[in-house]
Amino acid sequence: MTVNLDVSIVIPTLGEKKIIKVVHFLNKNKTFKISEIILSIPRNKYNYVKSITKNVDNVKLVCNEKKSQVLQRINGFKSAKENNVLQLDDDTFISCEDINLLKKKIFGINKKISVAPIFKNFSNEYLHKRKNNFLYNIHFYILILVFGSIKKIHNYGIFDNSLISFKGNDTYTSLSNSTKLDWTLGACLLHKKKNLILKNYYPFLGKSFFEDVLHSLELKSKGINLYLIKKASAYCKREESIRNFNDLINYLRAVKFFAYKTQMGFFDKFRKIYIFFIYRLVRLIIKN
Repeated sequence: MTVNLDVSIVIPTLGEKKIIKVVHFLNKNKTFKISEIILSIPRNKYNYVKSITKNVDNVKLVCNEKKSQVLQRINGFKSAKENNVLQLDDDTFISCEDINLLKKKIFGINKKISVAPIFKNFSNEYLHKRKNNFLYNIHFYILILVFGSIKKIHNYGIFDNSLISFKGNDTYTSLSNSTKLDWTLGACLLHKKKNLILKNYYPFLGKSFFEDVLHSLELKSKGINLYLIKKASAYCKREESIRNFNDLINYLRAVKFFAYKTQMGFFDKFRKIYIFFIYRLVRLIIKN
């Protein structure tokens, strides 16, 4: 017997061919059925995406005039029909069984919550894991010295005005199955429909930096708690977020906006922003 998960899945995407792999993965389970998979795409990609998904009966296309991950996701949210809405990136894979684990948690308590899985790579290793080698540790502790917050280095999901989003890395094994977070990645997050953020909290087009942290802040401002569900997993490839000089400029713009939103002091804000900019520039130059 097939069980309907009663979940709307919203995927903002540029409409590349890879999206069909995510769609097929979501639909391959014969025990669970997903109500709808909403692909929020640029309008000029409509015909192409329509052609590669024509045989998938639960795909719904939402067209957008502008290319923006945040705006596209919001427009997808507005089209969702179910009371459970999963936001998903177009390169992230999660099984129906794991979605069901998230769903059980979100309705297991009466609090206003959104829930995320553990993120892993395709080798089933934790996506955010500190490397235990000399050069990595030097790089990591330089950042700590510049931006502070060394006491928070081992806390999953902690962020503060230091502009570093600590991802907890090597402490997954000590987490309880349900762990409250200060922030979470936006690649996979389950919400109750009534708790969705439907305003544009990210004023820039193109590649979105810091949007997951800003989204977490918006959710928390509405009294919504964020939880990590350790038994549920989502899979994706960890990629370098800054690939070229244009990305670097966009990253600096996003960092400045993040500093404004978190109300950092004037001195701390500009000192740390531009040190971080130089640090990222050096990393880009070395990489190339």
